[in-house]
Amino acid sequence: MGPAELSNPQVPAELLATFGEGTAAYIKRIEVDGATAWAIHGADGEELAVMGDRDVAFAAARQHDLEPFSVN
Repeated sequence: MGPAELSNPQVPAELLATFGEGTAAYIKRIEVDGATAWAIHGADGEELAVMGDRDVAFAAARQHDLEPFSVN
């Protein structure tokens, strides 16, 4: 493997979608009808729920045995 391959590995999108599957939830701030809300997404990007409060979104993820992570 050359230096370029080590610094910029190519990982197939299908494989990336499985990282954290069933164990991670991604919490993202969104806007719904002009108000801030918090979307909970699975590792594959599927929206699982929308909450009106960030702490509630994190708690909901944990209640479903998922480790929540903030994303932009």
